[in-house]
Amino acid sequence: MFRSLTNMIMCFLLLLSASVNSQTIPVDTALTEGETLVLLFNFSAIDNAGTKNNPEPGDYYGLRSNSNSVSAIDTDNRLTEGENIIRISLDSARYQDISLIFRKQDKGCLMSASDIESVQHGDTILISRLMIAPQKVIWERKQVCENDPLPVYPYITGDLQNLTFSSTDGLIIDTNSGIVIPSGQTPGRYSIQYYSQFCLENSSDTLVIRPKPSFQIERQRKLCEGRSIELSPVSAEPNTYSWSDGSLTENLIVSTPGQYTVSARNEYGCILSDTINVEPKTIRIAEPIDYETTPADCYEKGTVNIKQANVINGSMPYIYKYENIISKEELKNPQRLKEGEYTLTIEDADGCITKADETISIGKDCLNDYPVFTPNTDGMDDEYYISEEGEAVVYDRNGIERHRFMAPAYWDGNDDNGNPLPMGTYVIVVGGKKFINITIIK
Repeated sequence: MFRSLTNMIMCFLLLLSASVNSQTIPVDTALTEGETLVLLFNFSAIDNAGTKNNPEPGDYYGLRSNSNSVSAIDTDNRLTEGENIIRISLDSARYQDISLIFRKQDKGCLMSASDIESVQHGDTILISRLMIAPQKVIWERKQVCENDPLPVYPYITGDLQNLTFSSTDGLIIDTNSGIVIPSGQTPGRYSIQYYSQFCLENSSDTLVIRPKPSFQIERQRKLCEGRSIELSPVSAEPNTYSWSDGSLTENLIVSTPGQYTVSARNEYGCILSDTINVEPKTIRIAEPIDYETTPADCYEKGTVNIKQANVINGSMPYIYKYENIISKEELKNPQRLKEGEYTLTIEDADGCITKADETISIGKDCLNDYPVFTPNTDGMDDEYYISEEGEAVVYDRNGIERHRFMAPAYWDGNDDNGNPLPMGTYVIVVGGKKFINITIIK
């Protein structure tokens, strides 16, 4: 019924320029005429590169079409020496591709063919080349981070059937697909086992899940107008940091409200990001401050007691800053204040500042009729405060001018040359009208 198989092979070899190289044998049903498809190959013609894994006489073969088993019309499914003819029903090839699998005599597992070169002529397909080898399972990534949201896929070389995966180390893995989702898994080194009825080059592999970076940072910060704040991640790990504005420093100083994202990279290259929302903030005093003062005396400075300061949008604790109008000296939360005029500024916990409208006056109740002070740099009564406005002129008891300056001011007991005046009684004339009799003692 058929011409000599040898002659047929020679005819097909003339058509090799149209041969197809693939994992399967393509079937063009438009070329077929009958109801039976014939596959031909000859061990003497097949280029198998001399490897022992390629099919040999005595091996069993099987056929699949689109993963479905295809039965050959021939009853004996073992390969024979020389020419081999495999007849199958054309209806079995309705999926238009056929794959070959083999069970070698010395192996209990199946092996699938690859690098198949074939050419079709009508109802006959000549196979001029095929290779078989144990199949491989290759993981796209062998090291991942525990917060990596991307799944890890195994790549499979060849057509493996009934492949299953497992892990005895607690790794969560899809038993059918082998897919591992790192996110939510515990860092560590995991062994993965896989099994198939086909021969595998390896039956296990290792996946390492690295820990993500660890750090803490305040996600909500307040920024006061005209000020800057430092955004500082805190970690016990030697992370490197980068910011959404391109900065590569650990800490970031910002003076503009907005959202800032910091990314930490640990020694394994794993990255974790967090976002800080920096909001603008202003504070103000809603009404006059309720306070009381105690005047200074001959031995102690005065005090200020803030009874109530209604700070709108402020965050406690507050810092009360008193600035002396004359000396410009600023004191934070002072226990006592020397006599004089002061402005009050309140700073809240976020560094926002508001200024009181009131001027706070500290008087002095010490020999008001006969003022005395001791400019001896001992910290007690070293200056005398003149609250009146105008030019102040100091005269000694002989009427000689010793010092001239503008008031209000503090007089330190020195003359125009900055030299201390001797003990004694002096007269200070302010604005040509106010006369103050004062005594210097040492």
